[in-house]
Amino acid sequence: MKAGGSELSRVVKVTIFLTDMAHFEQVVVLRRKFFRLPYPAGSIVEVKALYTPAAMIEIEAIGSTVP
Repeated sequence: MKAGGSELSRVVKVTIFLTDMAHFEQVVVLRRKFFRLPYPAGSIVEVKALYTPAAMIEIEAIGSTVP
């Protein structure tokens, strides 16, 4: 975010990919830790696998450079 001229508070959309939806509630708690109201739009999606077998989560964020 910083390299693109933005910051975490300017995230407008988050997509979270999980390999096991059993972790859904933990992810919701973490989202609330890092983001404040109004929360960015978001999706949590279960996928079969990620870039490496050990990975359990991947996060994609879209941010704005406009304050």
